[in-house]
Amino acid sequence: MRTSGTQIQQAFIEAYNRLLGDKTRYIQALEAVCAELTDLRDLDADIAASLQEREVVAGLMQRAIEENAHAALDQGDYTRRYNALRERYEAEKAKGDELATQRRERVAKRAKIRRFLEDLCGREQLITDFDIHAWNTLAEVITVYGVDDFMVRFKEESEIRIQGGIARAGLYTSNTDTQKGTAAQKQFNNDNNLGVLNERK
Repeated sequence: MRTSGTQIQQAFIEAYNRLLGDKTRYIQALEAVCAELTDLRDLDADIAASLQEREVVAGLMQRAIEENAHAALDQGDYTRRYNALRERYEAEKAKGDELATQRRERVAKRAKIRRFLEDLCGREQLITDFDIHAWNTLAEVITVYGVDDFMVRFKEESEIRIQGGIARAGLYTSNTDTQKGTAAQKQFNNDNNLGVLNERK
């Protein structure tokens, strides 16, 4: 299967016009997503609780060390108790690290969607010719599934499927659902430096 650059560009034009034609709904949906990502109170509370738990366990570990240094303890019992505390601490640290990662990812995703929204809000006209600026600022990747069958993924993760020149998929379509049973043949990535469509096999 050979796919020309013109076909890829046309698929983007169709997806872009679908996006712009349904601009108000997209903006409303993305604003709702941003509002959800902005509310970090529960996550911050979990991070604080995890940190507090680590401080408590670290204190118990230090106390165990001091007791062992100043009293004749059974070393087998001491080792088991200390190891249990250390495992508890490490498990809580892993939990805290994961929560911190989730927070960073949410903040980064919110910023990414905000940039996308700012660009989308400034666009009014449908296009008939390939717009390299729109491609560079809005598109993430175009996946080719077959002749006249493309999936355009935008930077904020929404996807629009183009089949036979018709946009068939909508906002926040799941990768798993839309691509199930269809093997991707090629992907064409956004390349801001070159400003062209590059093929990734």
